[in-house]
Amino acid sequence: MNIFTPSEKKKIKKDWNESMRFYSKYKLNCMIKRNDPILTGVYLHMGGSAERYTPAFFMHNLMIPDETISLGGYGPMRVQPQNPIEESINYKKHSEKFEDIISEFRNQYPIAFLDYVDYDVVNSYYESFINNPQINEPYPLYEMMGHILLMFWYGEQEEGIKNKIKEYEHIQGFWPEGAHAKARSSWKEDLLRLLDHQELSRTIESEITKFGIEKINIFPMKKLCEAGK
Repeated sequence: MNIFTPSEKKKIKKDWNESMRFYSKYKLNCMIKRNDPILTGVYLHMGGSAERYTPAFFMHNLMIPDETISLGGYGPMRVQPQNPIEESINYKKHSEKFEDIISEFRNQYPIAFLDYVDYDVVNSYYESFINNPQINEPYPLYEMMGHILLMFWYGEQEEGIKNKIKEYEHIQGFWPEGAHAKARSSWKEDLLRLLDHQELSRTIESEITKFGIEKINIFPMKKLCEAGK
């Protein structure tokens, strides 16, 4: 077992930071940026043994009060795009094939390589993540709430939002009884309470202050009207 040395960890992080300069460093193995109410990031998951790592894309919705920055929409790099096995990279592979690693990560998660994103890109990622459950997140309740709040924030029609709530309630009906049981009992009530622009604005500002991310890189997200909707 060849665990990463401190210098190897430093080199791995440096390579990723230099390849994705529009992100801000955020704690340990994490880089983030903000597109208005959404944080997107890349997390280098090194596991308990710290001898290999897996790069992963994630999103965090600032419209949902949380204790930590979540790894919502967690998308780990796969051995192949349609292969559920996560890529596991040791230092030798990183040092010899880093450009190939970056290229394949870009192929699997092109959203991770965008500084500015528009509503359609994030909307599509939510749709795909929820409708194609991941092994690591088969019951994406957090993402369902985040997606509906995003739709509301960016001006989707009320009828479309109501239909999406019904769609997600229908999907939840097929989940095992114990899956997010406590959260599901108040899911719709909590969601409807948040569907208020003033409430969401207050929540976003509060979350930014809570996490101390006032100075991270910010790239506005195009709204529906700006995208010609």
